[in-house]
Order: sequence, then structure tokens, then C-alpha cells
Amino acid sequence: TTRLVVFQRAFFQGIPGSTTTLTVTADSFDRETKITHDIDIEWRACRPGEQLENYVCSPCKPGEFSPSVGVACAPCPVAHYSSDHGSVDCPRCASGSTSLGGQRSCKPCDSAKQFTTNQRSCHDCPKLRGVECSGGTLKSVNGYWWY
Repeated sequence: TTRLVVFQRAFFQGIPGSTTTLTVTADSFDRETKITHDIDIEWRACRPGEQLENYVCSPCKPGEFSPSVGVACAPCPVAHYSSDHGSVDCPRCASGSTSLGGQRSCKPCDSAKQFTTNQRSCHDCPKLRGVECSGGTLKSVNGYWWY
């Protein structure tokens, strides 16, 4: 015969990779005998892209990532982004755009700014003769060259 046991509110905690045996004892329907049943609980760590919140593995929010099992979600670094829930990494922003970190998208550099590859960020354009700055890049004006 199958019996139903309902736990209205129970929280169990264990070490990932271990097993815990929960022994449940209750009166039988005739109340003269006790029924005992063992339940084996296998503990697992949260998967990549998840973190433990209120006893439940929850996906990382956009702008965050978790690269491996059991690692809490962290904000994406500067010049990286994550647009989805449950990200395991943060792709780099495309050339000419950047982010402040912890962002769900990248933004292009303002027209008066240039994108620098080594710092992966936008900076004020230099005031140079024969050089024009637009859309995050420096361009030489016709009749001028630079290196």
C-alpha cells in the first residue's frame, strides 16, 4: 500500500556530493504501530549559471554569470555583458562599444569619444590636426595620415 507524507515546510541542507538519510517515523492508521521509512537525499551543488538563494538554485540575473558548479553569480566585468538569465560567461563588447560592468548590454561610444582596445573603454578624443573622431573610432581626414 502507498502512503502519502506531506511536509508543509521543511528545509534540509547538506554538503554537495554527499548523501543524507532522512528517517521518517509516523503512527499507522490504526495508531497501534509505528511506520518508519528511510529517504536518501543526494545533495548537489548549483549548476553553472545558477546560485543558491533561499535554499533553491536560481539562475543568474542578466549582467551576472557563474562559470562553474557551486560558484555564486558575479557581475560581468567592464567591457563585457550578459543579456540572458543563467549565463555561464560574459561575452566581450563589440569594438567601438563598452559597458561599465554588471550590464546586460553594451553601449557604443559617444561621438566625441574614442574606443581604446587595450582598456576596452571609451575616452575623450584627442585634439589632433587631420584626425576626426566619430562613432568610437579615430579616422584620418583626406590629405592627412597618421600612425
